[in-house]
Amino acid sequence: MKRLFRKKNMNTPKADPFSFTQETELNYDRDPFLHSLKEQTKESIPLSREPEKEPRGAKLAGVMRTVLLVICIAVCAGSCLYLIDNFRQKAEAEALYGEAAAEFDAAGLDFGFSAAPEKDSTQLSKDSVQQSLTSLSVSIEKQENADASEDAESGAYNEELQKLRALLGSYKERNEDVCGYISIPGVNIAYVVVQGEDNDFYLNHNYKGEPLVVGSIYMDYRNSETLSENYNTVLYGHNIETPGIMFHGVTDFFNKNIFDNEYIYLYTMDGVYVYKAFAIYDTRPNSGYIRTEFETAEEFAGFLAEMQSRSRIKSDAQLGAESHILTLSTCTNYNNGRYALHAYLVDYIH
Repeated sequence: MKRLFRKKNMNTPKADPFSFTQETELNYDRDPFLHSLKEQTKESIPLSREPEKEPRGAKLAGVMRTVLLVICIAVCAGSCLYLIDNFRQKAEAEALYGEAAAEFDAAGLDFGFSAAPEKDSTQLSKDSVQQSLTSLSVSIEKQENADASEDAESGAYNEELQKLRALLGSYKERNEDVCGYISIPGVNIAYVVVQGEDNDFYLNHNYKGEPLVVGSIYMDYRNSETLSENYNTVLYGHNIETPGIMFHGVTDFFNKNIFDNEYIYLYTMDGVYVYKAFAIYDTRPNSGYIRTEFETAEEFAGFLAEMQSRSRIKSDAQLGAESHILTLSTCTNYNNGRYALHAYLVDYIH
């Protein structure tokens, strides 16, 4: 019997046991992943291990890093707030003192200072070098035998002096500590001057007595408000480099042209004092340059000679025990240093 063989179709692809079909119920048998699960045993699946504990030192270091980060952020934020407040207070100071200066200018005081003549300090004193400390204040007062022309010149300013006292009185109504007004036109210094019970309060209070970071221009508490009674009248003020306010202009006196030609005007209730620079230098707070009391006139003369010898710009001013001086003190803004500017009295209107 003849067997019948069906010719095999060589083009029919060999079936892949793991190939998927459109018949979804057949795909289970063809999924290699599902079949592999049947071959797994409990030994072939590793048990999860407990996580290793972090060393105690590493955990502490992490905490410290977090704390330091928080501190740095807090310091940075605090510094930003401080700078913002500092700029705000400087702007407030410019506006406040600018307003006070505008009031002073509006008074239109005219003492003929456009070309202030320099007089010999001995002529102003009208006293001998041998006079005692207690009588030194008489050195710039008129003597009974003063010539008529000098009396007439002083009397010509009576109206201006009355205006000046009225103006200073208006400042005093805001704060009784107001004692004068300083003007140095060529170096942008024009401020109300106050005097407190110590040398600390007005470091950070304005001329009205209100808190302000740039403070005030203020007189040493040991000085007399009547300047003619002082050997050395000392004024203090901060050196605010930006925007160049308060006593920053003192540093301009390191310019020889300014040092030689600029006058310092101090307006007070008892008259107007005009000074001329004779020494400027940088120093330390404890160098004795703000000394206000002297046991003898000769001791004061020695002090003047020492201050003049320190100056970075030399002056030919002839000073002695009969002289009256003004000292402007401000900070250098580094290493707790100070700039000292000394000036001697060359004119007095009262």
